[in-house]
Parts: sequence; structure tokens; C-alpha cells
Amino acid sequence: APAGDGPMVGARLAPGVWHDPRLALLRGEWFKGKKCLDVGCNAGYLTLSMAHQFGSTSMLGIDCDAEVVQQARRIKKTILFPNSTSEERAASRPKMYFQVLDAVVALSGDPPGGGSLANCSG
Repeated sequence: APAGDGPMVGARLAPGVWHDPRLALLRGEWFKGKKCLDVGCNAGYLTLSMAHQFGSTSMLGIDCDAEVVQQARRIKKTILFPNSTSEERAASRPKMYFQVLDAVVALSGDPPGGGSLANCSG
């Protein structure tokens, strides 16, 4: 699958409206009703798209680059998805968070704060 969230990866359908072709490679059952983690979330376009399209209850995107995490947080506030009204977006929007964290460091020993990382869970 293509990596990164650069402007050439997905397709802007209109100003602020986003569609990511990488979603076709994923299965909805991996996400639906689950708490999910996206390691290396970059600017968060795919993270937000997965959460919206597949119905996860929450999505945490982590990246070691504080600048792209800040960008993801800004995008989260403004992004629109095709085929949904503002009421549907508000009612169905999963909880979405972006955090600066170096997954390699976190997984190589004791993560900061003593926590652990996981992917989608029920």
C-alpha cells in the first residue's frame, strides 16, 4: 500500500472533502465497533478516513513528528467526507485523537508512562 499522507495519495473531491483510495485495501470488520491505533499516522488523512468509513468507536493516530501531529489535529477539525450530511457526521463521528509518540522507542522497552500499545480491539 502507498505510504504517507501527502497530497498526491488521496483525492480531494472538493475543498475540505477527502477520499483515500487506500481504503479499498482494508476490511471494515477490522475496525467496526473497535478502538483502533494507527502507528505512523502522518497528517491523519487515512486515520480519519478509516475511522469514518469503517465505524471504529475510537481511533488514536500516533506519529513521532510533532509537526504532522499538529497538522492532523487541525485537519480533524475541518475535514468533510463524501456522502454524509453534517448531522450524520456529528452523530456517527468516532472519537479521534492524535498524539506524538515514537512507536519504535515505545515498543523497544518500557514505553513512556509505563503503558503499552495495541491495535484494534473490541
